[in-house]
Amino acid sequence: MALQHVIKDVVDKFGVEVIRDSRLVNILDDMRAFTDAPAAKSVLKEILRLGFGEKLYTMYETKEPSWELKINSYAYTIVNQHGFREDITSQLLDAISWAIKPEMSADGSTQATQEKQTPNTPADNSRKVSNDISKPTVSTNLSTKATEAELKSCITDEYGAKYSQDGLKLFSGPKDLYKSYEVKDGTIVICDHAFAECRSLTSIEIPSSVTTICDFAFWECTSLTSITLPSGVTSIGDFAFCDCKLLSSIVIPSSVTSIGNSAFMSCRALSSIVIPNSVTSIGMGAFGGCVCKLTCNSPHFKVHDNALYTADMRTIISCATSKNSFVIPSGVTSIGDSAFWGCESLISIVIPSGVTSIGEAAFSGCYSLTSVTLPEGVTSIGNWAFSRCKSLTNIEIPSSITRIGDRPFGGCKSLKAIYIPAGSYYKFEMMLPFNYKIRLEEKGTSSHGSPHKGLLRKIFGLFEG
Repeated sequence: MALQHVIKDVVDKFGVEVIRDSRLVNILDDMRAFTDAPAAKSVLKEILRLGFGEKLYTMYETKEPSWELKINSYAYTIVNQHGFREDITSQLLDAISWAIKPEMSADGSTQATQEKQTPNTPADNSRKVSNDISKPTVSTNLSTKATEAELKSCITDEYGAKYSQDGLKLFSGPKDLYKSYEVKDGTIVICDHAFAECRSLTSIEIPSSVTTICDFAFWECTSLTSITLPSGVTSIGDFAFCDCKLLSSIVIPSSVTSIGNSAFMSCRALSSIVIPNSVTSIGMGAFGGCVCKLTCNSPHFKVHDNALYTADMRTIISCATSKNSFVIPSGVTSIGDSAFWGCESLISIVIPSGVTSIGEAAFSGCYSLTSVTLPEGVTSIGNWAFSRCKSLTNIEIPSSITRIGDRPFGGCKSLKAIYIPAGSYYKFEMMLPFNYKIRLEEKGTSSHGSPHKGLLRKIFGLFEG
């Protein structure tokens, strides 16, 4: 594609390091590569802001094998969590990876190898998978999603579960899968959404061959009570076990290195989770809505007061508290995305003066939270930060705020007033979305806004309460 060659030309001229920072956007601007594509420019900025360019560069340097798995994970984050277009996101990530190493395709195989491959012959879907796939044809594409060609040639077992022809990937299990299921020996990847919404599934046996449990793999398996992850599993994807409400126990093996965003969100029956020392990456809100005991053996993270932090205690990643009140320790500068998501018992929160950012959905679903005071120094409030805080009646916002995301108070049915510093009405009037039920009130004054101010808010506001 043209975009690949444009970015490759930039890399050839400025060096591969250019994809590691924001210079890439500026250079492409100068080349007018994005003159007619503002959406592409926005996506590229987001890719670089999230550090995905840096990570792809590191993968190239370290010869990481799971190239496509990572690209799909990055694309999911950008599209589903940040709201950007899927087609543009995929093209840009492809272009960047191709520019780093032109002979490398998205799935980690070389172009020369791909040219030599012959298409799979479609198989009869009635063919059964044996319990032991002893000599599979090795797949060069262990992506997390099934392609159209793979689905046409897939093998369906006696329960209706679909596997790749070589048996290395499990694409999907039928929604009416009942009680228990045994994944076939030889399976390596349990793909995106493989068992999502299998609400009658109570237990599953995973063979030792599995290394990757992908995004949403067991999402909303609401009857699943237990699962044993084999010692070969290295990654647990985003939302992998989200909403497994009856899941009471799970052991994360010492082979796991990464746990995705919201991986165990809303697993309210879990009594404890132990993070092994092998884990180097944990996504935001990984244990949101859980009320279990957290134990961390990894040197990359710390647990304090049953909340997970980065090792330096500067970012709170996920809180699994059932307490009515919580004090964020001093030294924390960032409250991560979904950090307190679903802490339904939380009534009050103390945020220290060093905090500068409140992440997306950071306090979403804190149904009992009644009031919040943000300290001076906080500069940004993320999208949906306090959404669905049904008991929240007021919140104080400091003058240091420079950015407020979309629908920060969506679904806050009890919220009547947002208190702002004196003399800052017009600043926050333009920044906050409009809601006729919520008034902006300057502290130390009796002004609640004049009619012409209310009109201005209606003109510029797009709030949904």
